Amino acid sequence: MKKSELIIRAGQILDKHCRSCHSIKTIKGTKNERNAYCLANCEVYQELRAIGDQLEHRDPKFPRKWTSEEVFFLKHNFKQLSVAELAKKLGRTEKAVDMKLRNLR
Repeated sequence: MKKSELIIRAGQILDKHCRSCHSIKTIKGTKNERNAYCLANCEVYQELRAIGDQLEHRDPKFPRKWTSEEVFFLKHNFKQLSVAELAKKLGRTEKAVDMKLRNLR
């Protein structure tokens, strides 16, 4: 897909899904808390992340920087979810999640 098509697709997703999402409107808190909710609970978030990676020409084999939302999600969910579950939700390897958790402690 061309860059312009990716941008249009991301805009369509935001307009159709994110702006009308009732779940996110009920969450009181910081932007990080709302984004962490989407990261954990929304399949559309994963599609937007994939579009972002394509726009950045990011090779999925190479690590990307941890976002503040991802770190927030880890800090608030590492006791409830396994490393494998965290990795799946974050779209990262188990090794990357394990290493980040060790660095946060």
